[in-house]
Amino acid sequence: MSNISEQMMKVMVVTFFLMVLFFAATGEYNFYLWGQVEYLHKAGFEVTIDRLYSHAHSLRFLLVRPIYAAADYFSIQDDRIFSCFVVFCTASVSALMGMYVKGRYAGYDKWMVGFVIFLYLTVLTLFMNGRLIYGFFAYSLAMYACVYIQLKESRETIFLALVTLALFLSSASSGIALSLFIIMTPLVAYFLYRKKIRLISSYVYLSLLLAFYIPIIVLYLGKNIGFYAEPLGILTHGVLSVDRAGAGVAAGAGIAATGSVGMMSVALFGLFSIVLVAYIYEYKKLLFKVHHLWLVSYFMVSIMCLSVFARSILMMGLIPVFIMICFIFNSWVERYFMRQEES
Repeated sequence: MSNISEQMMKVMVVTFFLMVLFFAATGEYNFYLWGQVEYLHKAGFEVTIDRLYSHAHSLRFLLVRPIYAAADYFSIQDDRIFSCFVVFCTASVSALMGMYVKGRYAGYDKWMVGFVIFLYLTVLTLFMNGRLIYGFFAYSLAMYACVYIQLKESRETIFLALVTLALFLSSASSGIALSLFIIMTPLVAYFLYRKKIRLISSYVYLSLLLAFYIPIIVLYLGKNIGFYAEPLGILTHGVLSVDRAGAGVAAGAGIAATGSVGMMSVALFGLFSIVLVAYIYEYKKLLFKVHHLWLVSYFMVSIMCLSVFARSILMMGLIPVFIMICFIFNSWVERYFMRQEES
């Protein structure tokens, strides 16, 4: 069975890659880099230390700079390079989510889990803008880092390196970057305390990371607050708010949203709520005893709470919600077979 699922996974990845190449070559469909970095690239923007802490888009431009460099080197349109990069990101996110699920249920076929997750993410990529794939990569990497640090053979330096990479990837969106920083800060403190870290190098690394990144976080926060006129204007970009461009449409229980995006966000928030309640009920006796179980619920609750500030944050819930569904499904299957054996 493992060999079959392994072949299915490989065929799926290759097929998706070839499909992306074909549509990119014919111009029928591309994944496009978003307007902010495109504008900076055409303007000849260069990232410097001074701009890194004064220009809110510097870090995200640095994130996509290799794509532009590759496009210039191979004389290929940057969107086509980015389209190929999306396939790599999708496969990477699938692997990270698969390792998270398999960490809880060792009996799972890793290739079958990877195949299902890759299929799920492939569908998602068809309906998202360019920056969200970076967000998915960042969140899945952060969740895997929290699983990795619990392993007996884990090293805190690798854990901190994974967290650093996740934070860098999240910079594609200021909302996603702020949310991941808020979520990971208490987790990093918790895991380093639990592991009783005594290596001075780890604390030096963490101190340097905070010294480097906190000013950027403050810059993001100031940009988002300054973008809106009134003090609470930042809330008008969230999932449960009225769109700042026009009048809202009542969406049940006093929740207002404008247009299809607002309605979809409310629907997605409702779906996440249902899955979360079902998940907590299903694992109510084990939730705070098993590392994998409470961690994914922590991410889900945090994302839903922070999504009131930005709809892009809510989209990150598509990572933990799928893992939660996998866990719920597995619990139902186990209970079914137990009843079959008893009868």
